[in-house]
Amino acid sequence: MQATIHNEFLTLTVDTHGAEAVSLKNAAGEEMLWQADPAIWKRHAPILFPWTGKLVDGTFAAKGKTWKGGQHGFARDLEHTLLRAEGDTIQLELRADDAIKAERFPYDFVLTSTFRLEGKTVHHTLQVTNPGTEELRFGIGFHPAFNVPFDEKHTTTDYEFRFDRPESPVILDASPNGLLSGKSYYQWKNQQAIQLTDDLFANDSFCMAGLRIGKKFGTKLSGKASILGGVILIGIGLEIFISGMMG
Repeated sequence: MQATIHNEFLTLTVDTHGAEAVSLKNAAGEEMLWQADPAIWKRHAPILFPWTGKLVDGTFAAKGKTWKGGQHGFARDLEHTLLRAEGDTIQLELRADDAIKAERFPYDFVLTSTFRLEGKTVHHTLQVTNPGTEELRFGIGFHPAFNVPFDEKHTTTDYEFRFDRPESPVILDASPNGLLSGKSYYQWKNQQAIQLTDDLFANDSFCMAGLRIGKKFGTKLSGKASILGGVILIGIGLEIFISGMMG
């Protein structure tokens, strides 16, 4: 099931399967989210929970048992309960039930995903609540994909990934299998913006460390669009929380 909210600037559609945003259009009707071409990548903007990235040998140990787990957890592959879809807000929830605790993850949790429109900004907030008495350890992340370029007037190089101040991120090597190798290096030093190119992610991704947690990021299209967000550093690396898009 899908739910849609809109204002004068943006129209956002979210699917209850995975609590995943599947469409974000500006006032001109231009689609800003990747449309899940299965020949390239079949998702739009999945949420990552209760871990991010891959597990060594595809397993983790908990409560004296070995559990199998795929990449980026399982929240993106399950149906979430729609709590609210009205006005400027869509809110969904995933609760650990008996099947999840028996087959996937042996802990109680409540994952609440809230999308809210505010002018030209989309706020997406994830909240994890522990309803039990046991310690709850988890990883969490965001994985939005954008439909760059947004229109025929621009190319990939018109966009840039922008920090709010110069940064020198340490790149933690995770090639070739998506697991940390123990190696690290600098790709950029004292840079406030990284220009996008068609081959920037030829090696899949960059796992950045050494950034100032809680600072804000942006991705900017010259004279066109801006995406603002914060960062969460979790276990294997950095996930970027995209919390807004300017049209």
